[in-house]
Amino acid sequence: SPGRCSCTSHFYHRPGFYTYRLAIGPRDGFKVGSNYIADLDFADDLATITDSFSENGRLCQSISDIAARYGLLINIEKTKYMSYILQHPATCQLRHIRNICSKIKTKIFRTAVEPVLLYGAETWTLKKADIRALDGVYTRMLRRVFGISWKSHTPNSVLYGKIPSVTDTIKTRRLRFAGHVYRLQDQPAQQLLFWQPSYDQRYRGRPHKTFPDVLQEDTGLEPHMIRLLMSDRDKWRHALTRNSFQISSGPT
Repeated sequence: SPGRCSCTSHFYHRPGFYTYRLAIGPRDGFKVGSNYIADLDFADDLATITDSFSENGRLCQSISDIAARYGLLINIEKTKYMSYILQHPATCQLRHIRNICSKIKTKIFRTAVEPVLLYGAETWTLKKADIRALDGVYTRMLRRVFGISWKSHTPNSVLYGKIPSVTDTIKTRRLRFAGHVYRLQDQPAQQLLFWQPSYDQRYRGRPHKTFPDVLQEDTGLEPHMIRLLMSDRDKWRHALTRNSFQISSGPT
């Protein structure tokens, strides 16, 4: 609603999840439709969200009181506050922000929205159906950011411009991550990077795609060739930049 003032407080403590659930009531937080949202969680970060600063203070105090029962304390130095006023909900959407060029909107989208969509994508093994779904979602999000309706029949080449497809972004992040892990000598993650499960009995249907299978698809190389290229950081980085994974047969 117009003029709504919201306040959030951010905590950094995993046990706080438990005290959150005890402290938050059914009508605490920020009203969305007929529901109430009192917290937003990302990884091990917790954020309370309310309609006013005073309400947020009351909620934080309730969390602190319950946490104290279990010997937990809220670290004030790591607790952050943020307040903002929403004149109209539409102003929170990039497509309704005026006087901002598409280049700036693209930067905001790729900095603030894309990382949420692709959180943990470095370890994903995607099926074709997953790839189609991700490409479709990403395309629809771009259309909403730029205010382009599907009825305009704007081709994706124009819509995306210099933005890489979401599957290409995932591929680059996955290969970069795999290279870092492989060069971590004597670490469990390094030993598991090319692990393949053994099947005592073959079941009907196609076997599940493994991470080594995806690396082979991404590079077009056999596992031993991928290892050889990954072992040299500069060559691996050069291959990622050029998107060309080839091993020179000449002397080094």
